[in-house]
Amino acid sequence: MINVRKINLETPEDLLCVEITNTNGAKVELLNLGATIMSLYVPDRNGLLRNVVLSYNDISEYRANQFYFGSTIGRYANRISNGCFRLADKTYKLQINDFPNTNHGGYDGLHSKFFKIRLLDESVEMSYLSADGEAGFPGEVFVVVIYKLTEDNELIIEYRATSDQDTPLNLTNHCYFNLSGDPALLATDALLCIDAEKYMENDSHFIPTGRVLNVDSTKYDFREIKQISSAISQYNCKSFNGFNEYFLLRNEQSTCVLYDQRSGIKMTLRSNYPGIQFYTGDFLRNPRSGICLESQLYPDAPNRPELGDLILKPGCMYNYTIKYKFQIQ
Repeated sequence: MINVRKINLETPEDLLCVEITNTNGAKVELLNLGATIMSLYVPDRNGLLRNVVLSYNDISEYRANQFYFGSTIGRYANRISNGCFRLADKTYKLQINDFPNTNHGGYDGLHSKFFKIRLLDESVEMSYLSADGEAGFPGEVFVVVIYKLTEDNELIIEYRATSDQDTPLNLTNHCYFNLSGDPALLATDALLCIDAEKYMENDSHFIPTGRVLNVDSTKYDFREIKQISSAISQYNCKSFNGFNEYFLLRNEQSTCVLYDQRSGIKMTLRSNYPGIQFYTGDFLRNPRSGICLESQLYPDAPNRPELGDLILKPGCMYNYTIKYKFQIQ
């Protein structure tokens, strides 16, 4: 079932909430502002519905959305070093919102835009036309985000986009997960498994250094499921000792599994993106109350030709899918 309601806030456009519910009672609430997941309720081991993503207590906070709760991120998810890149012998200067870098598309990223809503038979389509030069990025880009909640308690997000010029594009969702269903509890007490043998080393500003390292004998080895907080405390060797790194998935069949023993909720993440940015929410108001597992393309790729040609070209379709399946264990 799909329902739409208007939220009474003073916004430049109508702020709308779309609710998708399946026959199990699971539901997702979406905002047209930032094509945002506002809440996601799934049953725990006792059959009680729990919101497994962080949400603002005051809905007006989604206007600024300081922490990107549940938002669609773009034009380029993650960081672009020094807020600029070169393409076709031209330098493009972006909005520097994470000095000295651009993060998540800048101040005028997709998280701040109102999307148009189209209700389909079993899903919700949200679309936005990003103007040439918006936030400094080239090309007029048409972005479509499709949300679907299945009867198997699987939330599917599909990203499609086209551009009239060569342009970098990297779209993802920025949900903070806490599978306990209680934001007062540490999300990092959950267990995590990432099918990744390598990760990208970061500098102090979370920009990849260019070194791709093996996870063997490091805190980054999540090939066997283990508690996140235990991994942090075992390798407490730097001022920032949480996680905010990009993991390169082993192959296209690789999964990421997050399991909370307190609620019994297990989430299995699948995507056709090559990797996942794993962030433990250390800079939240309540640190580590939620964790991000952001399926996406490589961080800072516009400045790193060694990562391959990831430029969206005219006549081509950007098409990536993220699937979150929730089960009880």
